[in-house]
Amino acid sequence: NAVIEFSHLSKEDLSKIVDLMLVDVNKTLSKKEIDLAVSDAAKEYMTEEGYDEVMGVRPLRRVVEQQIRDKVTDFHLDNLDAKHLEADMEDGVLVIREKDTKKEENTDKQAD
Repeated sequence: NAVIEFSHLSKEDLSKIVDLMLVDVNKTLSKKEIDLAVSDAAKEYMTEEGYDEVMGVRPLRRVVEQQIRDKVTDFHLDNLDAKHLEADMEDGVLVIREKDTKKEENTDKQAD
């Protein structure tokens, strides 16, 4: 019997996995013509909360499920017209809100 030894995932590995999971979330949301932008702070929060050397990526999957998928679902049920969402940190809590597209348009115009 051979013993297979696995290396522990680094936080950088987890960060990449978070990005991949968020791509999957956005694919699902795109079916309802919804998009989700996630701040670096929110990604870092999920990486920190999902980091467990012993359990591997399983806690991270739960964090994305609870902090992104569940919260987006709740937000969408209360705001059916919102199509552009963002996840960010507020007072240590990950929140979902409607993305301010007007603010982005003004920033784009100022850059020109």
